[in-house]
Parts: sequence; structure tokens; C-alpha cells
Amino acid sequence: MPEPDLWALFDEAAERRASDVHLSCGRAPLFRVDGRLEDGGRAVVGREWLLASIRRMLSAAEWDDWELNKSVSAAHEFGAPSAPRRFRLSCFWSMGQPAAAIRLIPARIPAPEQCGLPAVLKRLCAKGHGLLLFTGPCGSGKSTALASLVDWLNGTCRVHIVTLEDPVEFVHEGKRALLHQRQIGRDCPSFAAGLRDALRQDPDVIGIGEMRDGETISAAVTAAETGHLVLATLHAPDASQAVERIIDVFPAAQQAQIRAQTALSLAGVCAMRLVPQRAGGRCLATEMLVATPAVRSAIRESRTAQLKTMLQTSQRDGMHTMEQSLLRLVEQERIAPEAALAGAFDGEEMKRLLDGRSMTS
Repeated sequence: MPEPDLWALFDEAAERRASDVHLSCGRAPLFRVDGRLEDGGRAVVGREWLLASIRRMLSAAEWDDWELNKSVSAAHEFGAPSAPRRFRLSCFWSMGQPAAAIRLIPARIPAPEQCGLPAVLKRLCAKGHGLLLFTGPCGSGKSTALASLVDWLNGTCRVHIVTLEDPVEFVHEGKRALLHQRQIGRDCPSFAAGLRDALRQDPDVIGIGEMRDGETISAAVTAAETGHLVLATLHAPDASQAVERIIDVFPAAQQAQIRAQTALSLAGVCAMRLVPQRAGGRCLATEMLVATPAVRSAIRESRTAQLKTMLQTSQRDGMHTMEQSLLRLVEQERIAPEAALAGAFDGEEMKRLLDGRSMTS
């Protein structure tokens, strides 16, 4: 069987609604569909074909970076000029052989409602200030959620938006907003440096692709504290642990100060998880923390253990737990109870909610 045609492979991935394509020497391509790896049903990938394919996908500078550092991330458009597709590439070496993981980026930026994001997020963005965090595991939709809200702001507000991304995935067209997208490595050396620069560029909104280190987190909190709207992604399992993650990045001597700053500047935290639907595909379940006065007080006074109770009992403020979100999806018959249990942060609480539903139905 001849080796696969690269563009035809991407076309098939799109038809199968794959999120990622994996290319590794010595085995057939793999597609990630609804969170699971599936065989691409094509010939085994050879070393020379994969090297040639990677060279086709990377710019000359990116190829040199890949050869020097043994890994590179990039984003490009490929395919027919009439209907190009955008991809995020991660090319690397494994056991002396080339490999690539390729993320398919949707052609259109989905609206917040299409993503399934909580309605309160738009209200928090409309206030125009504060730190709004998106957390969750890799592939849970954090980057898409951030892009969706940036696009909504772009279409509704006369503001200056600066985004820092590694790499730029969704390309925004100018609408009502003035929008500058800066790619780490190409347009600025790091998230921290780009954020320092952004504060001198008269921004209203700053989007941060990932808060990775204490310097970036400190600058993001300060930016939000000084009246900017800061949207950022952060790797943390749930809303309350996202708050602790911010504080724990810093030495003990600085934690009281950063805790006070976070309590003052935080607007909200949206924890995200994609769960399998009954009808196929996946849908978004969320946990939503809104920085009410009670939440700010709990953060400031190191009572983050109480945030779970606040999430459960403050639905009128737009808050909910992951388990409450999953229960709604079960009640809408979009997901099975088993999927809800698998996706829950608190399995016992999820079982209690499902048992209560059974008793009342």
C-alpha cells in the first residue's frame, strides 16, 4: 500500500470530525475522534515520507528550529486556496525518529452559546476588568473558549485587544475592536515579556494563551488589578484549585500578597470538561466560580475549602459545580448517567444528585 497523501489525510480527518492527527514512523496514522484514538486505515508511515511532510508543513525558520531544538510548535493553513484549513503542529523526535501531532482548528470561531459556555461569562467580560480564567485538562476546549469570548468582544465592543499565543490558533478578523495577535517566539520572546509589553500598548483586553510561570501570573494579576480585562488559560483540575495554583506558584513570603491581589482582581474561573454525548460527539460540562464578595473574602482569608459550598449554593450569581452541570446534561438527555459519573470531580456528590433525580422522577 502506498504511503498516504498528506492533504488527503487531513481531508479525511476533517470528515471524521477528528480533533488531532498523529504521525509516527513505523505505524499507520491515527486520528483522535471524540477523545479516543482511532486507526486511520492507511499505510504505515515511513521515515523519509514523514520528514518530507514535516518540511512541507513548517517554514524554513521553523524547520531550522526543529533541527536545532528537536521540537517545534507552529500553526499554518494548508489545503486548497478556496478552502484552506488551519492546523496547530507539534513536531518532535522520539527514539531517533521524527513524529508529529497535528491539531485541526475549526474554520469558524464558535459563539459562546455554541461552545456551551455559561451565560455569566459574557456578563463578566462586559464589565471590562478583572481576571477570567479557563481551566481543565488538555483538549477540554480552553483555547476555543478564550477565542470565542475574544471574538464576541471583537464583534460587540470598541476596545483594543492584545492576545499572546503559542502558537496563534484562531486568526481573528477585525470587527468593532482593534485586535493584535502576538505569537510567542515570532512576535515576542515569552508570555511574561509579551505581557509586560502589552501594558505599554494601551490595551483594554489582554488574552493569554497559557499562564505557565510565576512571572506571567504576577503580571496578569497586576494587569487585572489595574483595570484591564484579562482572559487566560491555566492548567488546574477545578475552580478552587485554580485559585490555589496561582498562589502556590509563589514563595511562601509572597503568598499573602498574591492572595490579596488575586482576591481583589479575580472575576471568575470556568473549569471545563468534554463528555461523550448519547448521539455521538462530545459536549461541554463546566464548573463556574464567580468572584462575589463572599468568594473574594474566602480567597483573601485562605478559606478556599469553602468555595465548593459557595459553588453549590450560589446559582443566582451564575455559579454551579461540575456535578450540577453534568446533572443538567443528563436531564436534557444529552449524556448518559454513566458519562456524568465518569466526568464528575466528586463522584459521591454526582451519585447523590443522580439518585435524587431517580427518586423524584
